[in-house]
Amino acid sequence: MSLAWRDLSYTKLTWEDEQTVRAAAPTAINDLQCQLANESLPPRSSRFTGSRPAHSDLVATPSYIQQCGSLHNFQLVGLDWLAKLWAQECNVILADEMGLGETIQGISLMLYLYHERKQFGPFLVVVPLSTLPTSQEQLAKWAPALYTVAPPTFNVLLTTYEMVLRDQHELSRYTWQYLVVDEVATVCARSAVDIA
Repeated sequence: MSLAWRDLSYTKLTWEDEQTVRAAAPTAINDLQCQLANESLPPRSSRFTGSRPAHSDLVATPSYIQQCGSLHNFQLVGLDWLAKLWAQECNVILADEMGLGETIQGISLMLYLYHERKQFGPFLVVVPLSTLPTSQEQLAKWAPALYTVAPPTFNVLLTTYEMVLRDQHELSRYTWQYLVVDEVATVCARSAVDIA
């Protein structure tokens, strides 16, 4: 059986019959079936009437993050600040010099919301096309519990600015729990925020 179609661009993809797909990707199919049975999907998120729960200071890297790595002290301070502002229903921009871990802090906040506040998404993460593979690797490493794909059953949708602009009508149908815009120019940020 030839599987040359696996590495085609999106414009050349084809629909395959179920038997062919099952033979070619049994692990991916099993992962999807497990995810569909998962209790931690967006429709099962906690609902808050009135205000959100009060914030308790984070003084150490939470265990669900430690499984993947440890936050530097300044990243823990950033996570604590983001969580506090989420509890106060405030929007926030986390900006610093490149390489100081804003991406990890954004992922850590999604993990905090997922584990501590039972907010299962969907979360929208918008990144430049050039950093999409790296962002996907970071999400897989730091947040393996968060199902990061594009079908309707997901915790995190990882996409690019261009896709947000092109698909804003479709994306506006979701009630997003949180929006992370990574390495963005002001014009792109404004467009992404308009759909959230």
